[in-house]
Amino acid sequence: TQLFVPNGSVFLNEDVNNEYRISDLNLGLVFEKNEKKIFLRDNFVFHKQWSQDRGSLLMNYTDEILQNRKYDDQHFSNRLAGGRFIGKQLVRFNSEIEWLKTPQYLNVVPGQMMNVLNDEQPYEMTQQNVTFNKFKFDNTIGLTKKLGNWDISPYMGFKYTESKVNSSIFLSNEDKIDTLGDGYLNNIRSRKGHLFISTDFSYERNKWRMRLSVPYNFFVFHIDQQGRNVINNNRQSVTPSLSVNFSIDQNNRLSFKSRYGRDFIDLDNLYNAFILSSYRNIQRYTADLLQTDELNSSVNYEYKNDLKGNFATLSYNQSFMKRGYTFRNELDELGRTVTSIDNRSSNSTTHRIKGSFSRYFWQLKTIVKASGLLGLGMSDYLLNDIFAQRKMYQHGASLDVSNSLISMLNVDYKSRLSFLKSDLAGAQSNKILVNSHFLNFVLYLTDASSIFVDNSYYLYKNNSQKNQYFLDITYRYLLKRLNADLELSGQNLFNRQGYVQQFSTDYQVVQSFFNLRPRQVLLSILFRL
Repeated sequence: TQLFVPNGSVFLNEDVNNEYRISDLNLGLVFEKNEKKIFLRDNFVFHKQWSQDRGSLLMNYTDEILQNRKYDDQHFSNRLAGGRFIGKQLVRFNSEIEWLKTPQYLNVVPGQMMNVLNDEQPYEMTQQNVTFNKFKFDNTIGLTKKLGNWDISPYMGFKYTESKVNSSIFLSNEDKIDTLGDGYLNNIRSRKGHLFISTDFSYERNKWRMRLSVPYNFFVFHIDQQGRNVINNNRQSVTPSLSVNFSIDQNNRLSFKSRYGRDFIDLDNLYNAFILSSYRNIQRYTADLLQTDELNSSVNYEYKNDLKGNFATLSYNQSFMKRGYTFRNELDELGRTVTSIDNRSSNSTTHRIKGSFSRYFWQLKTIVKASGLLGLGMSDYLLNDIFAQRKMYQHGASLDVSNSLISMLNVDYKSRLSFLKSDLAGAQSNKILVNSHFLNFVLYLTDASSIFVDNSYYLYKNNSQKNQYFLDITYRYLLKRLNADLELSGQNLFNRQGYVQQFSTDYQVVQSFFNLRPRQVLLSILFRL
């Protein structure tokens, strides 16, 4: 991992070994009634998951760190949806009830984040307990009335959400356990009410289709921390959206979409005291009404000719976002990060052009599709008290070819190319180039036997990593009397030892090297009931 701080870079090497033990239970029941004048569907779901995860890593080739995590996730929901004709009017309604509870436990050995948790002094172990509870009640009702070429659909609804977060951090040192103070104890309860009223107008005539929606939203927020009220406020917003479609002729169509929205960050993610998310990341998102204004617009052209097998699209999308806050990140020389919220506004802008063309060659029984992408983005970020702007440049291309000219052979080829560059504070920049090729084919030897061959080729613009080629082959034979498939498969036949993956965020580039299992041959039989 390379982290780009304003005055240089921080390099981290983490040799990771994780073990997961997960038990998962899902129960569901669906009731449905579908008649001429009424439709009802009720879906009941209960989900429970138990997990015990153990992780060990060697940090920068010297420091061994152990993490143990345990959580118990319980979730219940009931969703009722329906519609009924009253005269000629269709009345629609939805109702949802949801409840969940998630106790979580985290241990880190030796204790980390000394700069935040223990006055820069080393200690043996960090222990953290977190319990999250949430209840949600969501109801909507509306109707649709047709007036000539117009459909008018008024609707209204009410949502109520209540959540609780309790957390505590303990430090263990020489058989002594210390509970940290108020800055590390959360006892927060949040309640949010949302009333919305809207009318959707739809128009359809000849070559035109239009839809306009103007919802009005009224919010009530209430948050208590440690029994003390920290937020008791009301907000309101209007979030209009418009879409227009014009069919030039039977093959060509133009469309335009635009939406403005004012949203508030989910209160579940707000807590006034620190919570540890991993051995080198700790957060404190002070409870406040965090507001985001966003405008999204797009123009799209589509060409479609089924007779000749030609298809094409071209689109332009732009997004403008203004936040009333900024995430503050404090990063030290060991990559340890403290994240909080700063009371200053931040902006981000993106522009993106996408296009594709596909053609079906009837005589060759081949489909060819090519697509491309160009993107430009800018976003503000705050790192180590430096408020700066990240500029992002992106372009990519892909090619897909599928051939079935020979009845006993199907061939598919895919190629992907993606380039991403980020310019950061302090004249720093990072680049990621991904180029991959996949060639897969299926050979049908007889009605009962077939061979599957999967080829993967990855090209890296990285001096530390060579290009890699992977090959898997599977032979399948149908046992008709047993109604089963017999498979003999060879995986990773060239015995490649690893696979590299890269991604970037606002100020870091992460390169992950995955150790792969060695070459293996597997014989299996699959029965059909």
